[in-house]
Amino acid sequence: MNIAFVRFIAARLSGDVRGRRRFSFSKGVAFVSVMLGSLALVVSLSVLGGFDESLHNLASQFSSHIQLRSRVSSFISSPERECALLQKQYPQIQVIVPVVQFDGLIFRKGLTEGIVLASALDSATGRSIGIQRHVVDGSDHYSSPEAREVIIGKKLARSLSCKAGDTVMVSLSRNGLADVQSVETVRFTVIGIYESGMAQYDDVYAYAPLHCLQHLISSEVTYASVLHVWIDDERTAGRLALTIEKSSGFALMATTVEELHRGMFSWIELQKKPIPIVLGLISIVAVFNILTTLLISIVEKSSSYAILLSMGISRSHLLAIVAWQGSMLGLVGSLAGCAVAYLFCVLQQQYGLIHLDGQIYFLNTLPVHVAAWQYALVVSLSLTLSLVVTLVPGFIATKIRPVSALRFK
Repeated sequence: MNIAFVRFIAARLSGDVRGRRRFSFSKGVAFVSVMLGSLALVVSLSVLGGFDESLHNLASQFSSHIQLRSRVSSFISSPERECALLQKQYPQIQVIVPVVQFDGLIFRKGLTEGIVLASALDSATGRSIGIQRHVVDGSDHYSSPEAREVIIGKKLARSLSCKAGDTVMVSLSRNGLADVQSVETVRFTVIGIYESGMAQYDDVYAYAPLHCLQHLISSEVTYASVLHVWIDDERTAGRLALTIEKSSGFALMATTVEELHRGMFSWIELQKKPIPIVLGLISIVAVFNILTTLLISIVEKSSSYAILLSMGISRSHLLAIVAWQGSMLGLVGSLAGCAVAYLFCVLQQQYGLIHLDGQIYFLNTLPVHVAAWQYALVVSLSLTLSLVVTLVPGFIATKIRPVSALRFK
């Protein structure tokens, strides 16, 4: 089959003759339908991928891949020694750091909020739980490892009418229990304000130097509430967590980031299933407009098809001509939709045009993730469906009887 010949005839049949306005209008509707269907499908895949990537990255930065706690005590004694032993025993551990964490109250000028006060290692150690890259105001460097300085979230700062350089009071329990006698109120200086984009951190978590919080527990012995573990492959976190628990005789309780944020990750997994299916059905319906367009073309140009048949063109060539028209319409429409979707994704990544309620959607800005497979999938799907729907009008075109079509021209 001569592809150049098929393409030439298809292009000619897509041009003028009787009924051009109606055919051009229906072709425009089909083009726009396929474009919008492809646009919706690509954007939905990009948004779902963006949620998955952003939530995993931020949760891993702030919560680590695995958290280790003691089953027999509120604190882990000699955490540095424990960290060294675990890192030596498990080479897949990239970073393991001790973290002290308290539940408490933060207040300033009559405004009070509940917080989780956790340790963030200072820059002198060369290790971080990820807070530094999110500081948007003030400094991310503590003046000393024992300094009573704190970095708080942007939403928490707004609730307290607080800015970098202000002083806040924090009430917390030394032993981590709701014991009135152990509650201590400590004055902290706010040196920085961070914004992660995740409401559960920006609203609640405040970070202070490790040694400062350790000295609130004991001035002689070092303690840690939890050990944060980052590994080289997050997918193996569950297996490694179980191995660590067994090797410690279950003295340590290991919690993966997936378990720690089960509700959040279950929500995004739930969204992944119905949304692409629904928008995929919309794309399928959009492609059926190509069928309508080709049927109109055959009705309006039946005499042209009859002339081609009378000139000796084979019915397989005629079927290929119709298929070429439909596939090109589907291909161009899907490419246009993908182009608009890519432009939207780039603008959203750069400028954050669409904002979300972080209390509902976990993130404050709509995340998008651009991946080549998304565009390849949508274009391939549109092209395949376009070819499939051309079978009906193509079959009708091959059944045209030249004598009858030309007689009633």
